[in-house]
Amino acid sequence: MALQRDTLGPYVGRWNAANAAHPQGSFKNLTVPGDGSYFDEDWSNDWDGFFSSLLDGGGFVSTVAPNELVDEVGASQYFDQMLAIIDAKIEASPGSKTGYITQSSDTPANMLTEGFLELKEGARFVSQTTYADLFAVIGSGYGDEGGDFGLPPVKPSVRPDYSHPGVWVEVAPAVPSSGDASPKALAFNPVNGDQWYADSNTTTRLYLKAGGAGAWVSVDVSALTLNDLSALAIDWKREELWLGDSGANELHQINYDGTLIETYTSVQVVDVDVYVEQGTVFVTQDSGPATGLFRLNRSESVPIPLEPVSGWPVEVPSAVPSRVCVDQDSGDVTVMAPNGEVWRVAFGETQDVNARFYTVGDGDVPAAGGDPGASGLTVDPGNKDLAASTLVGNNVYISSGGDSVWTLTDNLVPGILNPNDLEFNPFDGSLWVALPSSGAAVDGTMYRLPATQLTEGVKSYIKS
Repeated sequence: MALQRDTLGPYVGRWNAANAAHPQGSFKNLTVPGDGSYFDEDWSNDWDGFFSSLLDGGGFVSTVAPNELVDEVGASQYFDQMLAIIDAKIEASPGSKTGYITQSSDTPANMLTEGFLELKEGARFVSQTTYADLFAVIGSGYGDEGGDFGLPPVKPSVRPDYSHPGVWVEVAPAVPSSGDASPKALAFNPVNGDQWYADSNTTTRLYLKAGGAGAWVSVDVSALTLNDLSALAIDWKREELWLGDSGANELHQINYDGTLIETYTSVQVVDVDVYVEQGTVFVTQDSGPATGLFRLNRSESVPIPLEPVSGWPVEVPSAVPSRVCVDQDSGDVTVMAPNGEVWRVAFGETQDVNARFYTVGDGDVPAAGGDPGASGLTVDPGNKDLAASTLVGNNVYISSGGDSVWTLTDNLVPGILNPNDLEFNPFDGSLWVALPSSGAAVDGTMYRLPATQLTEGVKSYIKS
């Protein structure tokens, strides 16, 4: 019920002729009596453009011709056409739009016939010419390579399998000579899969396995005076490493190539981790005059001192934190004491005068008797599982979701005690533990608990 104004009897001459922009005729100004519309031309045409667009359908529904009847409540061509457009918009599959990402258990070959490209965990490049529409949407933000552009990578839906004993797999370290290897600390890059470990026995060394494949490569840290490299954390956003030297009481900030950025002295560091989003470093000290959890807020210009995170529960003075881990999603900081108590503080609280710590896990990390001794603490950013390793019994415990009873996974290799470090590898979902040398003729080593595919057969695809 819309009027064709430019041809309807009483309005002839008062409207401009219909065109694509104004199919019912557009407003025009008065020039002589009996000529011109009844409102200002530009104002009215701007208003009229909306109603004309409804009748046009905007490509969602068919164009509707005016029926020459006056619209009224309950009988409106404009309103009916608007509802039709909304229905069409809702019913339109988002999968028809270029760049849409979905998951399917169908085969890549079948999905390709529907115009979908499989996404990989690592880099995958496709032709800018062949997939020009997709390139126009995502560009080269995921890399480019000789006329090809990168597709967004995906992470597998995996997590370590804690339920089956005996699935720990040994990862051989770079062993320069028998009895000399003693892995002390681990770090993993969740973006590119780089694996790092610090070794400190007769010689202190740093090793890298690029992308998690190939051989361990020694990183030159000769510019540092190292004594006992016992803590390691990675800041992949700034391509830096933080190294704690418990023997020299120093904290080193270095580039990936081993060049020194800054050294913080008189830091009796036990463990270190970084909230990468903010660049804030957290350090635990469990001896000397300065014990507790400390933070180092990022400064791009000058070194700043470590500051204590106040509010550590004084009602449990024996629970001096010795292990620390940061949830990279939330920034929450979790600490474990030698007596098995585990506490957490929100990242925002760490900046307050009195931070509020609260216990996590259902009870303390257990031990056969006495204190378990904290040797490692790590959090899975995906499912929030906490894992803790103990010196007593050489055990690894899991608190599912970080709020359940601590469950023993499985003892490691019998006879090799005192695990040095425990870390989730978020790149592949595995859980790693570093073990020291147990004698002059026995090298230390590392073990990993491989991830189990949770959504086996389901792949990610992008509409081309």
